[in-house]
Amino acid sequence: MRQLISEGKLVRIVPQHKKGGELKTETITAEGPVAAISTSTKNLKIDDETRHMSIWVDQSEEQTRRIVKALVKDTERVTQQELKIWHMVHRILRKMMGTVVVFPKWFAEIADQVPIHDPRVRRYFPAFIQACRTVCLMRCFQPGRKRRNDHLEVDFADFAITALLFDHVFVESLHLRSGAGEVTRRAVEAITNKTGKPVRAEDLAQELKISMHQAYNKLRSAARAGVIRLANEPEKTNRKTYRAVDEPHFVPDPKKLFRKPKLKERVSFVHPRTGEKVVYKLRRH
Repeated sequence: MRQLISEGKLVRIVPQHKKGGELKTETITAEGPVAAISTSTKNLKIDDETRHMSIWVDQSEEQTRRIVKALVKDTERVTQQELKIWHMVHRILRKMMGTVVVFPKWFAEIADQVPIHDPRVRRYFPAFIQACRTVCLMRCFQPGRKRRNDHLEVDFADFAITALLFDHVFVESLHLRSGAGEVTRRAVEAITNKTGKPVRAEDLAQELKISMHQAYNKLRSAARAGVIRLANEPEKTNRKTYRAVDEPHFVPDPKKLFRKPKLKERVSFVHPRTGEKVVYKLRRH
């Protein structure tokens, strides 16, 4: 699968039995590129992670309760009106296949803010770019949308929708907030929100109901992962307190970035995950 994704084709040499018992080989080529969706009970190997975006399952008790309750409810079928909308989207995409999608100059600022600490970003950012192109194609029928010399240009709403859909996926796939480090970060953040103070190992041990030794280990690991930071200056007693860092982003937060390009005074779109209307406005001074 990695080869098919990366090289755009998969070449296999297969043995074939001919008449008379003669054994020959046949070369079979599967043409790509492809988009693949798969599931696993284990984390992907590092080579797989460079070619996939990982979406981690919510294993919380709250999610388990929602699943259990959903099983005893009648499942709502897709309505005919919803089917018509999906069919229309597919017809539009088929018609628009091959259309060149370009990026505005302000998109360079996004590239400047993408984290570069991990070489896998070299694969992930092109995937984000392609997702922007796809969203642009799906929204090309929006009122007032214009083509320029048979080209479509990604607008700010296209970028914002793509970021809201995929930013957390890229972050998780880069392991910036997955695993035990994120659990510690959330615990530290929760304690600080309650007390208003940075967190000591004693506070974490009490919050998570673990030993002091375990609390120290969790804090050290989370600090190395960069999800919490030291809050106090070095002391003779070697006492350390911590605060949670802000949740990381793969691309800039659209709401914050909107103030910089200054393309329009107002941008509105439907949030792709909640269905709510989102409006970004420039403040007047």
